[in-house]
Amino acid sequence: MRDRWRRTTMPRGAARMLRLAVPALALACEHAPSGPGASVSSVTIATAAVDLAQGQTYCFSAHVAASGGTDRSVTWRARHGLHNGSMDADGCYEADSVGTDTIIAASTVDPGTTAIVTVTIRPADPWPLAAMTDLALPTYDGSGQAIHPSELTACPVRSRWRYRTAVTPYPYLKSNYENPSVFVSSDQRHWVLQPGTPNPLVMPGTATQTSAVGKTRYYTGLPAPAWSTLSDPDFVCDSVGHAVRLYFRQIGDSAEYILYMQSRGDSNWSPPQTVMVAHPEAGGEMISPSFVYLQQAWRAWFVRGACGATSSEVRTSVSTDGTTGFSDPETVDIEQAGYVIWHLQVRAFAGALWMLYSAYPNTVDKCYAGDLFLARSDDGRSWSTFEQPVLNHLDYPQFEAGLYRSSMLYDSASDVLTVQVSGYYSQGTQLAAATGTIRFGFTQLLSGLTPAAGATVRPRAREPRLAAPFHSPLSDGEARGFLVDD
Repeated sequence: MRDRWRRTTMPRGAARMLRLAVPALALACEHAPSGPGASVSSVTIATAAVDLAQGQTYCFSAHVAASGGTDRSVTWRARHGLHNGSMDADGCYEADSVGTDTIIAASTVDPGTTAIVTVTIRPADPWPLAAMTDLALPTYDGSGQAIHPSELTACPVRSRWRYRTAVTPYPYLKSNYENPSVFVSSDQRHWVLQPGTPNPLVMPGTATQTSAVGKTRYYTGLPAPAWSTLSDPDFVCDSVGHAVRLYFRQIGDSAEYILYMQSRGDSNWSPPQTVMVAHPEAGGEMISPSFVYLQQAWRAWFVRGACGATSSEVRTSVSTDGTTGFSDPETVDIEQAGYVIWHLQVRAFAGALWMLYSAYPNTVDKCYAGDLFLARSDDGRSWSTFEQPVLNHLDYPQFEAGLYRSSMLYDSASDVLTVQVSGYYSQGTQLAAATGTIRFGFTQLLSGLTPAAGATVRPRAREPRLAAPFHSPLSDGEARGFLVDD
């Protein structure tokens, strides 16, 4: 079939925050000029005491009860100075060492009106290799269920945050919540919303045709049916432009788009920009896009396929600037015997390109019963695979129904590969989404994998245990046709 495709023309974070020598203004919850008779009656902090692990960041919030249009912002400071942590002007406190601190929120216009909170810092829990831990994310829908994680670090931008990740909430596979949301962390284990960043970060359509959820202020501006959502976010470091890029995907009635936004590391983002467009007849042409800046060009990989199909293609395209002029896609040489490659991420480290991908058995008619595999390439076109999965969904209760698009970060100093995992587990008659984090010694991990040599892999997969038949249409255009989930 002829491709229906067209091109368009369209760091370890910052240094640890300076100890506060003078009070710094917090981000205002609400600003208004003071007027005659204005007064502040009280300041309250959302929590009375906080217990933190060493290395964890916690973002406080305060409420100012005021009359007469008084400024409702607060100043954050510590009694007798900070002893065991550091605090930003936005009220985010980073726990440095074991001990306690007393944090004070004072009214900006009436410094005598204050509230206090005690912070207790305990030693961080051990984080052993090869142990799956839940990834607790405060998603805007309140469920904590998410998929499509994409973690990033070591990008030369002005930011106090060492790590950031983007996910799409997916509570019980309800796709109307599936819009990119950004979280930040100091220790890669505890995640908070980046202050000042709306959640979700971006939604399809325009503000007038799309119901806002939370404090959304970015919209794609593209035609969006009521069911349209934004899937498959991919965080990338733009070391040349000193920015972080976020690519993601939108499906419309008859078109499929890849868009991108960028940030200099703060909470301000550029408006969404379309970088690729396709017009698939069924399924998807650009599923799970992943981008790498390599040899002075931006290279993208994505999957062409349909949920439940017995085969798929991994394809690649190249652009000079990563926003315009992407080449016509070409199919790369990769195959996982007995499986259908479904969602992927590509990263460059350890002297090669590495692809982490979910793949489901080609003997089933659904795409969520997958395992996670790893492949290596020197040129991005020819890939060497392994017989065994890196992670088998049957080994983890929180992913017993299948593993899905996941993300990896490699630390060359420690030779540790950190994988943010997403997938599904059965809950009665429905599936729920879950995320987790697992770390491997990378060299040791590779030593336990057998390079594929044409042998047939016998998939170790089964149907999820459900009390009643389950059907998921996967409305982001990955199913056969553009099916809709309400």
